Amino acid sequence: MVSWQSICFFLVIALLKKWHTHQLDFILAYTQADIEQDLYMEVPKGFDIEGKRSKYTLKLLKNLYGQKLAS
Repeated sequence: MVSWQSICFFLVIALLKKWHTHQLDFILAYTQADIEQDLYMEVPKGFDIEGKRSKYTLKLLKNLYGQKLAS
């Protein structure tokens, strides 16, 4: 993990030295990984469903951040 102070420091140095900078985006590996076993979750609030909310669950196809199975 990189602190914001370190990022700002290196950007200032790059600006003073007239270096070129590039930005990269990384895909989160854990949230893109397939699930090895069936995993279900409750329907989140805000989704319109007919009938009782407790009757329905969602089957996950990919990991969610913060799951015990994600690592």
